[in-house]
Amino acid sequence: MALIIIIFSTLCILGWLFQIPLLKGEVLNSPASRLNSLLLFLITGGSILVLNRRPSTNINLMVSIIGLLIFLVGLFTTMANITGTLIFSIPGLEVGSRPLSSFNFILFGGALFLFSRKIYFSIAQIFSFLAGLIGYMGLMIYLFGAAHILSSNIYSLMAIYSAILHTLVALSLLSLYPQEGIIRILHENRYGSYMARKMLPVSLLAVTLIGISSSFLVDFLGFSANMGEILIMVMVVGFLFPFILWTAHYLNTLHHKQQLYQQRVKIIEGFYEDTLEGLLEGVLVTGGVNEIIYYNSHMQELFPELDKHVKKLNDFFQDRIPELKSYYHKSRTEMVPISIPAIKIREKYLSGWIIPQMNDGIFNGSIITFSDVTKQKEAELVRESSLKEKELLLGEIHHRVKNNMQIISSLLRLQGGQFTQEDVKEAFTESQNRIKTMALVHETLYQSDSFSQIALSLFIQKLINGLLSTFQPHGGPIRLESKLDPVKLGIDQCIPLGLVLNELVTNSFKHAFPHKKEGTITVILQKKDQKIILKVKDDGVGLQNRKLEDAPTLGLTLIKGLAEQLDADLHFESNNGLEVEISFQETGYDERI
Repeated sequence: MALIIIIFSTLCILGWLFQIPLLKGEVLNSPASRLNSLLLFLITGGSILVLNRRPSTNINLMVSIIGLLIFLVGLFTTMANITGTLIFSIPGLEVGSRPLSSFNFILFGGALFLFSRKIYFSIAQIFSFLAGLIGYMGLMIYLFGAAHILSSNIYSLMAIYSAILHTLVALSLLSLYPQEGIIRILHENRYGSYMARKMLPVSLLAVTLIGISSSFLVDFLGFSANMGEILIMVMVVGFLFPFILWTAHYLNTLHHKQQLYQQRVKIIEGFYEDTLEGLLEGVLVTGGVNEIIYYNSHMQELFPELDKHVKKLNDFFQDRIPELKSYYHKSRTEMVPISIPAIKIREKYLSGWIIPQMNDGIFNGSIITFSDVTKQKEAELVRESSLKEKELLLGEIHHRVKNNMQIISSLLRLQGGQFTQEDVKEAFTESQNRIKTMALVHETLYQSDSFSQIALSLFIQKLINGLLSTFQPHGGPIRLESKLDPVKLGIDQCIPLGLVLNELVTNSFKHAFPHKKEGTITVILQKKDQKIILKVKDDGVGLQNRKLEDAPTLGLTLIKGLAEQLDADLHFESNNGLEVEISFQETGYDERI
């Protein structure tokens, strides 16, 4: 509609520029529209167009300024008309606005300003409506053939094209913000608004046609003015009767549709209610303001207090389930379903869900469900208690095995002390270290959080520190270094690996550094591609043209046997010392029944 205003105004301005009477508005005894009025219409139409299509802060500010300027122009022109003075004059052009047009521009400017600032929508719409009535009156003067009164009543003076433009501008302004102000009544999704949208244009058109028709008949039949008023009354009554009948029929149709809809709603409500009543869990439905609007019988069995005395959800939370309030608040705030873990209410354990309901992104209530999980929770508590007892028992077993091995180690030490031969004492010491290695595995397991896997780096560090204190109790020339990756290993592989490490480090202490020579023993633990690699190397004398694989010693026999038990690859290398590498695939922990 704003585009029509712009085109119409432009055509009228072209009529002035090229002196075309039809375009200027000199029709039906109407004077031409004033040039400055046409320019104001053009600016007003453009402002409405940009305000409707490209709203932004800058656009709104620009339209606010334009609206204020139009208001001031209308105000000054109205004052000039009242005082009978001219603000300015241009030879050959009719400038200024007629009284009705000037007053309307005051209303248009005020409405544009308020709409652009998005304030007082109702006042802006009232301004627009009043301006539309004035424009409508000016148009009806010409349609009723009453243009002869213009010369006798200056305050009724308005050009026909200006009257049309005034009416179009008023309708455009009323259409700017249909969801705001008093006009929103026409756009609500209700029966009254729907009927108003139907009846308003029909009524306006009917009144206009009745008025024009009665005026024509009065002139044609030669009736007096009083007879013309009677004729208008008869025609209005003639219009109202069928219109009221049509309205009644339409409302009856809507009422019938509403009844059918209500019947369908009742059927659906009955279906869902039967479904909810058949569930083996409690269901409670709340509204947007936290009121309780429905709960099924199973929910009432879980909470007998859910009766007429509890209407608000806050009362239910406070008096019955205070723990539930935080879950409900989280669901409402985050707009996501929240699971309720098993919580104890009186003698029962209940769990469920809080499911928020949304309407156009706004919280509109929730569905709360509860299930009685008392038996499952009690069974879970029994299992947890049994598992805890088993863990305590298993830990105690590892602790006692470690203590028993320490006793065996002490017995070997006492037994070995009764011999004077060095080779016999050495054999007892080696056996004692092997027992200590196995005891250390059980000690590490007892101290760890899991009985299925051992922190291998921690175990190895403890083992090599123990060997260092055995062979160099008061310090010595041999240094022991370690580079250990954080690796976990099951007990089935940890014990043989620990024994292999014990034999390799013991061998380096005994044979790599003769005559108290200084040196370094390095232990490296790595994990690559699901393989565990253990390296023990020293910078001692090496093999000295001997093959360690062929040495007929108990230690080497143990290393080979334990490597086979681990299904490991064993590699010896003598280059500036001795390096032994053992690599094997990690296997999972096998549970015993």
